Amino acid sequence: MRRILIIIAVLLLVLVVGAGSFWAGMTVGENRVIQDPARFFQERLRGQGGQFPGLVRTPQPGGQAAPFGGGIMGTIETVEGDTLLVSTEEGDIRVHTTDTTLIEKYMAVDLGDLAVGEQVVVSGSRNDDGSITARSIRISTVR
Repeated sequence: MRRILIIIAVLLLVLVVGAGSFWAGMTVGENRVIQDPARFFQERLRGQGGQFPGLVRTPQPGGQAAPFGGGIMGTIETVEGDTLLVSTEEGDIRVHTTDTTLIEKYMAVDLGDLAVGEQVVVSGSRNDDGSITARSIRISTVR
């Protein structure tokens, strides 16, 4: 009987240590993203042209395929009317917005609330001229 109690105690100890390790790892990962989301995403996207990896590929001019349905990550260079010029690793890309484009800056904002120099993550569809019509724009850093 004593041997069974020792086995149960050891199993419970292993379970508690494993659960605690899992919780600690998740907390560290969450804190890393919260502290500097732009750096976190740049590390994940390094070597992928600033684009999100994904299973969905959209044909691009010249026969190339872009991951994430044409999404990009870069820095706003200019805001002109309803169009942004975003600098990415693959070069400058024009991003067109519409009335239905969701723009978030830790809360929903308008196009006029965007500023040059902010890091953005854009998802949308590529146009024949290489520009993107944005479905959503998320600010990844706040100045």
